[in-house]
Amino acid sequence: MKPYQILQKQKSVIERMKQGVKYSKNKHADIANLNAIIDTTNCLEKSLSNTLRTDIVDRLMYALMYEFMLKREVYEGKDIPLKEAILNVRNALQEGYSKEMLISVLKTHEMVNLKDFSTHDFVNFEPMVEDLVETIKLEI
Repeated sequence: MKPYQILQKQKSVIERMKQGVKYSKNKHADIANLNAIIDTTNCLEKSLSNTLRTDIVDRLMYALMYEFMLKREVYEGKDIPLKEAILNVRNALQEGYSKEMLISVLKTHEMVNLKDFSTHDFVNFEPMVEDLVETIKLEI
């Protein structure tokens, strides 16, 4: 069973326990136990979220470095520009790229490939980019 499945199961157990407290003979002890289980579940959930975020950031950094190394043709025996690669990743994480920057690249691509501007309806890339990002987030 995956950790998030365990958390979901734990939350349903907590809900059933909350209902059972109404009929308890020792409400104070049962409420204390229930609160301890809730605290543990919340702590585990936060821990898993932080671990997942860290793992995703690591993967994105590896992807940035990999793409950078491919562009520098390291696989063909050229020098490894490690300082540049680190600077590239640092800049991407600190300054990042905006949705507007991506849309600008897509619009430029569209304009470069057009033959006749006068008869063309330009694409609204914003909802497409937002949908793409949301889809990727859901798959992570």
